[in-house]
Amino acid sequence: MFAFAISDANAQAVKMAGSGDSLSNTAVKSCTFKVPYTPTAVTIQYKLTKASGTVAGKTYLYASVDGSTYIAIDSMTATNYTGQTINSKFFVVTNPKAYVYYKTTHTGVGTMKVYIDAWILTRKD
Repeated sequence: MFAFAISDANAQAVKMAGSGDSLSNTAVKSCTFKVPYTPTAVTIQYKLTKASGTVAGKTYLYASVDGSTYIAIDSMTATNYTGQTINSKFFVVTNPKAYVYYKTTHTGVGTMKVYIDAWILTRKD
């Protein structure tokens, strides 16, 4: 499911590289994207969909100016959401002009399997 509504020709939504993959147990999975211009607005929709087990772990949103040195700018904790199949967050970047590279990284905890989806919505004026 795609939750962004695009009504502006200057806005672009793209599935991040690595999105759609699964993560099992204590593995680490990243999704990445390079914005081809200096963005004036960036929002990332990150979603974990439970496949099995007890879902837990931590997701970080990183940003970079050069694609090699990243800084953490936000995070989300996935906790055991028994009876809930989706854990989701919208990351809104407060200083998007400073970065063109974005990366989400989720580290699983325990015995679980989740599917990861990450979309990035960027805007240039």
